[in-house]
Amino acid sequence: IDKANTLVAENIRTIDVLIVGRGGGSLEDLWSFNEEVVARAIARSNIPIVSAVGHEIDYSIADLVADVRAATPSQAAELVTRDTEEWLQHIDSQAAQLNMLVQRKLAAQQASLAHLKARLRHPRHRLNLIREQLKSARDRAALLIQQRLTRERQIVNQIRRDLRAVSPTMITRKQKDTVARLHQQLPSLIAAVLNRQTDRVMHLTQLLTSLGPASTLERGYAIVTSVSAGVVRDSKTVSVDSEITIRLHRGGLTSVITETHDEPKPA
Repeated sequence: IDKANTLVAENIRTIDVLIVGRGGGSLEDLWSFNEEVVARAIARSNIPIVSAVGHEIDYSIADLVADVRAATPSQAAELVTRDTEEWLQHIDSQAAQLNMLVQRKLAAQQASLAHLKARLRHPRHRLNLIREQLKSARDRAALLIQQRLTRERQIVNQIRRDLRAVSPTMITRKQKDTVARLHQQLPSLIAAVLNRQTDRVMHLTQLLTSLGPASTLERGYAIVTSVSAGVVRDSKTVSVDSEITIRLHRGGLTSVITETHDEPKPA
């Protein structure tokens, strides 16, 4: 008993409960549980002790100083391992709630991304690039969430295995706290991922706006069109005396060509 308390004090190992006892026998066989040294060791133990000496009719000094008396060693084992199934059911319920929360958050994110993609109205090449970037960001976010969920499931499964192996009340309580902590952390992670992806979409939207025709005209450029050539990109597509229309940032001009050049004319 003293050695077990020393091991716990030195953090060598964790002992949650001790069962002190043996099966039935004669008074002489059970007399060691009436010894003063045994009684004092039980009394000063920091670890909870269950006394289980002999049969139900057998009483010893160890029974009187222990934290709990069990009629038999079998009953002692039942006392320290009860309520296991109840905790396992609780953990299953928590795991199901975690999974449902992740699925809802992921669906909301996908809907938001789809809405933003539907509102983008820009040149086809640039729009396709943005779509690929959004898809990549969404896939990374989904992968990150799935990996975190997988780790949480592994932790829950390990908790269930540990509970089936030992499952005293104190260990079960600690594992319940761990599940609650993980349950609180997961929404924060999901919110952070969604915020980062929202900021990225806003940045890309601003970039597309800056590359649009209206922004280009605002910087001093103009769009020249003619009836015969449409948008004029080459001086060879129009002829002298033909009429052209010039679109500016504000208003426009109608001009008649008096001269054409193959190369830009010096200012």
